[in-house]
Formats: sequence, C-alpha cells, structure tokens
Amino acid sequence: MVMGEGWSGREIVSSNLEHGLSAAIRFMTEKHATLKNDYRTPDGLYAEACSVVALEVAKLIITAGETPTLMRIRGLEITEGFSAGNHRLLSPRIYEGRVTWGGHVVCVSRDVVYDPMIGEPKGISDYKENTFTEPVEMEELMSTEEIQNFINRTSG
Repeated sequence: MVMGEGWSGREIVSSNLEHGLSAAIRFMTEKHATLKNDYRTPDGLYAEACSVVALEVAKLIITAGETPTLMRIRGLEITEGFSAGNHRLLSPRIYEGRVTWGGHVVCVSRDVVYDPMIGEPKGISDYKENTFTEPVEMEELMSTEEIQNFINRTSG
C-alpha cells in the first residue's frame, strides 16, 4: 500500500512520528488552532498565507530527511459558458461556507498531505475527497530541489 492511500490520520501520524517528523506534526497541530478561525486573527484580519504555511511545513519535513513538494490545489476547470477556462472556487468543509479561495497550496511528502488547516496529515485520496465541498485537482508547484533552493536563498 502506498503510504498515503487508504491510511487513517492516526496511522499516518504514528508512521510519521517513527520517521522523525514530530516537529512537523507539532507545527501542524499548533497552526491548526490559528487556521480553524477562518485564517483570521480574533479581530478579523487575515493572519496567514497558505503558501507560507506550506513552506514552513516543508522546511520541517526536509529537516527530518524527507523530500516534500508543494502542491497547488484548484477546483475543477469550468468548460462551459462565460467562465470557460476558469476554475471553480475551493470551499474547505472545515469553514462551512465562510471561506472560499481560487487556489490553495499544501506540502506533500510520500503521498501524504500536510495541511494544518485540517490538523493532521491525510493521504492524498482522503484529502482530495473529504477536505473540500467539490472535487479538486492537484499539481506540483515546487519540487524538493526548488524548495531547498528557496530556503537557501532566503535564510541567512
């Protein structure tokens, strides 16, 4: 079985802890507390950007010796009418319709999605089927090498 396919969140967390990913799991748990408030601070201001959060997760996963990628998530392409060529908005189930996006960025390693928005790692199939209210497509945005190059350029 591929690691992320068909595994429950608890099995993935347990396996990840065995692989030295405890720092990434801790970060996700702590960040989930912020993100579950619609990505906003208590005074209503946006507090986070998914690409920055995904990059922070990727840094921790690289430190653990893994090879993550950043993946772009979009709603399915609209093929008819005025909006042809555009994509459907993403509506994460956790926000019950209060939040929609044109796209989202997450960290993926070994077929497991690390998205603090949902609080624990999920297999790709489970994530795609259960995180958003409509079907989504995923594509690689940054390879491990590109992430590492970015980290090297910006640290310092």
